[in-house]
Amino acid sequence: MFEIHYKVRLRCGDRLVTVSVFTPDKASNEVILAQAKVRGVEFLAQIGNKVEESDFTLVSIQDCGPWPTF
Repeated sequence: MFEIHYKVRLRCGDRLVTVSVFTPDKASNEVILAQAKVRGVEFLAQIGNKVEESDFTLVSIQDCGPWPTF
């Protein structure tokens, strides 16, 4: 079984954040961006930064193709 892997680059202030998003099949940019923002908030929270999803702007979305799931 496979999921589609997307590499998403987001800007948050002066930071550039790259996160991976996995979807069961092809997804719209809006769905990918929404998931990426959630992951970005979680990531920055782990390193002590409090941000909101609205603080992020999209830089790029790269479709990395199928990713095997086990």
